[in-house]
Amino acid sequence: MGDPDNNLRDFRLVTVLLAVGAAFYFVPYILGVQFNSVAPSGPLATMSNFLVTNTNTNWAVALAYVSIALIAIMGAIAAIYALRTGGRPEVTESAS
Repeated sequence: MGDPDNNLRDFRLVTVLLAVGAAFYFVPYILGVQFNSVAPSGPLATMSNFLVTNTNTNWAVALAYVSIALIAIMGAIAAIYALRTGGRPEVTESAS
């Protein structure tokens, strides 16, 4: 694991992951929250009501459980990584 600023392939991967994460945040927000005020009826209103969790509590509870599970998995991975490396920093390459 190195710094993505020093490796073009890693930098591109990090940039793509950031873009995907932003899309997963903004697309449901726009379709759910913003369409609620723009489309009071029709197919967009149905999709909007599905994406807004105050009108679809089963969706909210399911997302909460998935989020808890994913946070637990990430925490376990971080703990295992910290235990395996022993908190030692990476060996840096000398520029000589």
